[in-house]
Amino acid sequence: MKHAGLLAALVVAACSSKRHDPTTIPSASATVADTLDASTQSDRRLVIDMVERSDGCTLGHEGVVLDLGEPRAHADLAIKEPTATIERDGATWERVTDKTLTMRFVPPSSGLALGTTDAGKPELFVDARVHSLLAKSASVYINGHAVGTWSLAKGETKLVSAHGTAATINAGTNQLMIRFNGVPKGSTNDAIAQIDWIRVGAQIEPSYAATTRADAIVTQSVGGVAKRAVSLPAPGFIRCVGFVPHGATLELAYAAAGKGNADVVVRAVKDRAAPRELATLHANDTTWTPATIAIPDELSGGIMAIEISIPSASNGVRALLGGARVTASASPVTPARKPARNALVIVLGQAPPSQLSLYAGKTAMPTLDALGKDGLVFEHHRATTSWAGGSFASLLTGVLPPQHGAEDEAARMSPEPVTIARAARDAGIQSAMFTANPTTSAPYGFDRDWVDFESTMPAVDSATRIFDDAVQWIAKHKGERFLVVLHARGGHPPWDANAEELKTVPPDAYAGSIEPRHAGEILAKARRVPPQVRFGDTDRVRAWALFDLQMRAHDAAIAKLLAALREAGEEDQTAVFVTGDAATSSISHVPFGDDATLDETTLTLPLVVKLPVGSGPPAARVSTPTSSLDLARSILSALGLTAPPTFGGIDVIDAAAAQQERSIVATGARGKISLREGSLVLFGTADKSQLCDLDLDAACATDASSTLPLSEMLMRSAATSVFATPPVSGETVVFDPGLSAALRAWGR
Repeated sequence: MKHAGLLAALVVAACSSKRHDPTTIPSASATVADTLDASTQSDRRLVIDMVERSDGCTLGHEGVVLDLGEPRAHADLAIKEPTATIERDGATWERVTDKTLTMRFVPPSSGLALGTTDAGKPELFVDARVHSLLAKSASVYINGHAVGTWSLAKGETKLVSAHGTAATINAGTNQLMIRFNGVPKGSTNDAIAQIDWIRVGAQIEPSYAATTRADAIVTQSVGGVAKRAVSLPAPGFIRCVGFVPHGATLELAYAAAGKGNADVVVRAVKDRAAPRELATLHANDTTWTPATIAIPDELSGGIMAIEISIPSASNGVRALLGGARVTASASPVTPARKPARNALVIVLGQAPPSQLSLYAGKTAMPTLDALGKDGLVFEHHRATTSWAGGSFASLLTGVLPPQHGAEDEAARMSPEPVTIARAARDAGIQSAMFTANPTTSAPYGFDRDWVDFESTMPAVDSATRIFDDAVQWIAKHKGERFLVVLHARGGHPPWDANAEELKTVPPDAYAGSIEPRHAGEILAKARRVPPQVRFGDTDRVRAWALFDLQMRAHDAAIAKLLAALREAGEEDQTAVFVTGDAATSSISHVPFGDDATLDETTLTLPLVVKLPVGSGPPAARVSTPTSSLDLARSILSALGLTAPPTFGGIDVIDAAAAQQERSIVATGARGKISLREGSLVLFGTADKSQLCDLDLDAACATDASSTLPLSEMLMRSAATSVFATPPVSGETVVFDPGLSAALRAWGR
């Protein structure tokens, strides 16, 4: 009955030969050009495909059909139980092992046309096709209210029905719970039942068979012309959710299968807005009628659903929606760029979240300001994780932390992912990495593929020594093509401050415990529960003042490094990238720790790119959301090199020329995820997550899933797909005395 479909955009790389972008929200969208007519391939791009990628869509007939065998059922229905699909009777069923199965669903925008009892109360039916293995019955609940009971028979497949008047259906998200009864004790790991589909709606005939995707997607001939189409009986609907850009249109050809006619209603549905009817069409059984329906700009430009319903049809007639798809103007072709001869990448540890206005404007960084005025300033740049080493590894490999392995302080970067250092080496480009962060040193696996690799230790060396080392390296290699990457300490303690500088650092007459050289160790003790060191208001003032002092020192060191490029005659031939690894939160009780939380205060980063003349677009502020994952591709692109097929993300330089909306993914240890789309953030784990709108709830204190059902559905599916990509096999760091001392000084 059902067919294994591809997950759009976030499909596991091993399942497809096409490069995937793990920062793009999936929808019912396709990436195959052959689903478009030749006449539209040149100037239109596919946004939602309601026929060939309908596994991301919701179908309904006489209610909402929950097809548990679909590849995306777990994500789309928010099924949390440890279930698995099996094949039975030519269909794909869900194998249930927990006594309680819960899922979520959203009804069609027109609601459910429920019948009423003799007393005039709306009566809700929940029907299913179930094969019982252990359970004798199942109690059915919607939104916490009992609907009724399914009577099951062990070893038999039955069409079952429960109905009642106590439960009501919300316009947004609804919860369906199935509680299996009569399961023998001691069978917790055994399969209880198998479920093909569940339908929620009005009363139907006992012989009803739900309209699932395998039934609905057909090749049908009308008037001698065959088309791939969605075939729906009345009353029925299909709803597909995706990110719909401005200027999008719905394209389809409609007809009727059988003798007679069918009515077709097209609606645009958005969260927190009334559904908008876009067109009413009348299908006949003699010919395909083409239609192009514009989606109003005031509705597009965000997450929305296109819903096509069949309110009525002649007896036995099904409506056909041939080639139904949403398209938009193709992304403009970016002009050819002159490759930069060299690339210089500077990553500042614990950089403040907003460049050019660092720490609420208190830190003066004139060098970074000047780069921003002459270059590209990315206003919505985000880390792939709050763990500095993991974010930096994404910059080198173009993959998320689960795929490069550097997810916490005990994990090495895997040798499997291709790095920008290897790509540069294979192209004959000299490469060097300088790190002042012990978590990106050789024991953590970051020394591989570089021609030259040097690390300095916080317990021994000054914070800016790596800039001096890079200056000497560039002087030595002038005349050669090079890639130089610096992972600087940035604002991370320990801090450098001599006795004269301390006289000018607030607060006056400070007598607290924050001593610059040992600040990392002191702050680590203050973070412990219970704290071993008291951290008060004056300590906070002193810590932030030392942070500012060190950031100014790094700005001066960047100036010195850029001067070395000029002296080597390489300034006008070098692409310069300045960014951060993970941000520091000004609201933390004890700041400057390597935070394990995935929130905007720790994920928002600066990114400034200065390109040689002719190597990219002119200076601009860029609103396209970007990620540290994107930089691997972008650095190689700036050098005129093709990124390896394993790299995800986008070229941020192209994004500056054609600004766009996109989603950004960050992951953390133990299965944590944070997915941002505009002001919306979905965070938590694959099994338990919540959605917030930062414009309305900056602290993400309230779960907005129930008021944003379409957005939550799409983003949850994306989050689930991220974790569908198999992680690399883990490698553990070997902690020798030198590394242990460096980490202690670092504050670990």
